Amino acid sequence: MNEQKINQLIEKYLNGDTSCREEDELRTYFATVKGDIPEAWQPLRQLFVWELHQRQQHKVSYPNRRRLHWSWLATAISVAAVFIFLFMLTLQFQSSSANYVIINGEKTTNQETVIQEAENALGNVSSTQQEDFNALFQIGETNHEN
Repeated sequence: MNEQKINQLIEKYLNGDTSCREEDELRTYFATVKGDIPEAWQPLRQLFVWELHQRQQHKVSYPNRRRLHWSWLATAISVAAVFIFLFMLTLQFQSSSANYVIINGEKTTNQETVIQEAENALGNVSSTQQEDFNALFQIGETNHEN
């Protein structure tokens, strides 16, 4: 490359107007140039050579970067699918779990009937506080006998 072309690319680079291809040209030029270069280009030479070295080192350090990217993407998609499945399952369960009672073989969803039947069933199994304490004392007596 001639000096005029490099000077144009440097101006574009300093203005932030270079493409990736043009920046690669600058890196390659400064890494391979032999001999003296203008004094104003010395800091740029160090910058571009350092960038090129870092890029090469990065490629060596992380050869499976693209594969790692796909595995993270696959994991994220799997987790999202599980959450969607659980959300849909929850919605289905909530919509199908309306309160109901079966009386004489017939399903009844009348809220008042359901509450009444639940209270009746609870009354059939409830006990008094004294019955609870008697049961505890009986348990205590059987433990002392052993």
